[in-house]
Amino acid sequence: MKKVILLFIVFSIIFTFYSFASVSYFLPVKNFKTYLTSAFGEYRPSMTKSVSHFHMGVDFSTAYRSGVPIAAVTDGYIEKIDIDDDDIYGYTVYIRHDDGYLSVYAHLSKFGDNLSYLFESLKKEFGKNRIEIFFSPNEIRVKKGEIIGFSGQTGEALAPHCHLEIRDTQKNIAINPLNFLSDFVTAPKGDIRILGLRINGREVSIADKIHYFTGSLVNMEINATLKTDRNSLGLYKIELYMDGVLVYQILFDEISFDDFEAADVLFGRNSNASNYWYKLYSPETLSVVKLNKLPIEFPSESAVKIVVEDFWGRSKELKFRLLRR
Repeated sequence: MKKVILLFIVFSIIFTFYSFASVSYFLPVKNFKTYLTSAFGEYRPSMTKSVSHFHMGVDFSTAYRSGVPIAAVTDGYIEKIDIDDDDIYGYTVYIRHDDGYLSVYAHLSKFGDNLSYLFESLKKEFGKNRIEIFFSPNEIRVKKGEIIGFSGQTGEALAPHCHLEIRDTQKNIAINPLNFLSDFVTAPKGDIRILGLRINGREVSIADKIHYFTGSLVNMEINATLKTDRNSLGLYKIELYMDGVLVYQILFDEISFDDFEAADVLFGRNSNASNYWYKLYSPETLSVVKLNKLPIEFPSESAVKIVVEDFWGRSKELKFRLLRR
C-alpha cells in the first residue's frame, strides 16, 4: 500500500479569518498564448479510480508542451504542495490568497525555484510515496505573475496543460475560475450544438416536434456542447421549461466537494471527457442543480423548451410538444 507522507514545515496552531476582499486575478499561463481547453464542471471518467468525477477547474493550453511557466493568479502565500505521480492531480501547488480564496495548480512537471530544492530532497528520501507538505501562512509569499511551477501531465492528465481551480475552503466548494478571469478569457470562436435528446432512456430525433411518453414521469437528457474551432467544451447553464415555466436548472458556477464523485448522477450514459449528456432530472440533491420543480406527475400534454448556454451568454434552444400515449 502506498504511504502518505505529511510534512508540516513550521509547526504552529493558526486561526485564520478571511476577508474575501476584492483583488485582481490574471491568467496562470505565463509568456504563452493560451486558450481554454476544458470548462468547469465537465464529466471526467477516472483513470485511477472506479468512480467518475466532476472537473473542478478549467484547463488552459500549453500546446501539449511540458515546462511552460505557470504563475500565481494573484498575490498570496503557498499553503501546501502535493507530490504524487499517481493521484488525480499529480504534482500540485496550493496558494492561499489575500482575499481568502485558494488557487490550485495541478499536473505540474516540476515546481518553481523556491520549491525545487525541497522537492528534489523529498523525492530522494521518500521515493514514490505520496507527499503532502504544509507551510505556515506567509512563510512563502508569492506575487501575481510569479512562477510557481511548470506545465506537465502528472496525475490523470492525458497531455501537458495547466489545470487551475479556485476554492472557497470555508464553504467546501470549487468556484468556476472564469468568474475571476472573465476579463482575460474571451468567448472562443464556435457555436453551441444540440446533438441529441433522450426521453425515458430512449434516444429520439431532435428534428421531431412531438415526442411521446407513457406513465406519469418523464426523464429527459440532452446531449449538447460548445464546439469551438479547437475542441469541445462543457456548457455553463441548462434550463428546462414546461408551458413557459422554468422547472429545472443546472448552473456550473460552483460545485461542492461533497459532490466531487457524483458526476454520474448528473451525466447520462455515454458521457465522457468531450461528450456530455446532461440529465434534466436528479434523484439526488446536487450543488449544480439550482432549481428542481419537476411535476410529481407530468401532464398529458405540455410544451417543452430546453435552453443551453455557455459562460459568455450564447445560447441555443430545443422546442417540442410532449404527449402521453
